[in-house]
Amino acid sequence: MKHTRCLVELFESYFGEPCLSLSALPLSGSDRIYYRLNSSSRTVIGTYNPIREENEAFLHFGQVFKNAGLNVPQVYASDVENNIYLQEDLGSANVYDYVQNAGSLSEKEKRIMSCYKPILRQLLQFQTIGGARIDFSKAYPVSAFDKQSVMFDLNYFKYFFLKVFEIPFNESRLEKDFNYIAEVAGIYDNDFFMYRDFQTRNIMMKDSIFYFIDFQGGRKGHLSYDVASLLFSAKTNLSIPLRESLLDYYMDLAQQTSVVSNQKEFKGAYYLFALIRVLQTLGAYGYRGIVQGKKYFSESIPLALFNVRYLLPKVDLLKKTPELLTTLNTMNNKFETLDKKDLIIQIKSFSFKRGIPYDESGHGGGFVFDCRGLPNPGRQDRYKLLTGLHGEVAEYLEEQPETHEFLEAIEKAISVNIENYTNRGFENLAINFGCTGGQHRSVYCAERTKKAIAEKFPNVKVIIKHCEITPD
Repeated sequence: MKHTRCLVELFESYFGEPCLSLSALPLSGSDRIYYRLNSSSRTVIGTYNPIREENEAFLHFGQVFKNAGLNVPQVYASDVENNIYLQEDLGSANVYDYVQNAGSLSEKEKRIMSCYKPILRQLLQFQTIGGARIDFSKAYPVSAFDKQSVMFDLNYFKYFFLKVFEIPFNESRLEKDFNYIAEVAGIYDNDFFMYRDFQTRNIMMKDSIFYFIDFQGGRKGHLSYDVASLLFSAKTNLSIPLRESLLDYYMDLAQQTSVVSNQKEFKGAYYLFALIRVLQTLGAYGYRGIVQGKKYFSESIPLALFNVRYLLPKVDLLKKTPELLTTLNTMNNKFETLDKKDLIIQIKSFSFKRGIPYDESGHGGGFVFDCRGLPNPGRQDRYKLLTGLHGEVAEYLEEQPETHEFLEAIEKAISVNIENYTNRGFENLAINFGCTGGQHRSVYCAERTKKAIAEKFPNVKVIIKHCEITPD
């Protein structure tokens, strides 16, 4: 191909050494093609993008950010006529993979907090420095996220999600509601740099430093849009408390630097732009996943729909867009009926002597409850040869007030996750009960919890497994 030959020639001309290899990197959702070029002394990334204006935007933005000391890849050389450029190789480690590869939910949340706070700090720098120094006449395809841009995103959702999935709506009334949303969105201050696709796959990690890539779609916009893009990313799937905590963190930073004066007003804009972003994302999932048949994108639809359900009560202006509100509720109801996955809960009893059971589902684990604080039937001779499955042991434990307090607290805790997992289409949840020998207390608590789940969540499948018993 011509562009690969041109990349090799540009490499050899700029660095003055032969290119020993050129290999294509995995394709993304755009038309850009990336290559890794190697010589005996260096590795760089070569980019071919057939859209010249987008290349020019990237080169201009990158130079502004680099001059300001922000962490973006160094561009070594470019050939605008042939739509190629060479940039710094930042490796393949990105924040998305780092977070998703955490071994447990608690570790994932630790990684999120350790990454997202410095990322939000740097985002604010991109937004303010970019807003002040970038020549937005070079932005592509538009210079600002204005009413026309909002309408484009909403119609993208209409044509590639609502129509693709045959969600019924009144065309003229929905268009009227879209126009109202676009008018309101246009009221907010848009004098900042809007990254447009600010998500963790576009944030690389090299030598414990975050680097930001793929900002060529940037334009003028409101501060909250990029924050919403990051925190409402379907695949990253942040918990609601974590998402709200990080939003508060960003708002405090923005207020300290005087770019946000009223946090309540900012939050109103944030939830509005979050809804616009999520609907645009659903349009992309419909187009890429269903029309183009790329399964990776369609797999994210249930998570994006969960975000829509979360946002519905948060966006006040939906009260003035009745057709859109009805359409979104119809959409949610349809997918809850057709695409909802059954949640399977695995409950296990175990002995701490042998260790916490491994989660075979690959879901990453779940709850682990320590029953060793309860009175131990195994210390009484009459129960030594029995287990938590025997009525006599159950009666003994039920007579202890600690047992009821312990199990009531557990039932409240797991109910939160069961409801959440069910709504989000998750397929697995592990609940483990451990005691000294895995014979009495853990077995009883596992059985009691299975019964409680069956009564409260009759549509959830529960599988229970008890370990090989060693006496307490």
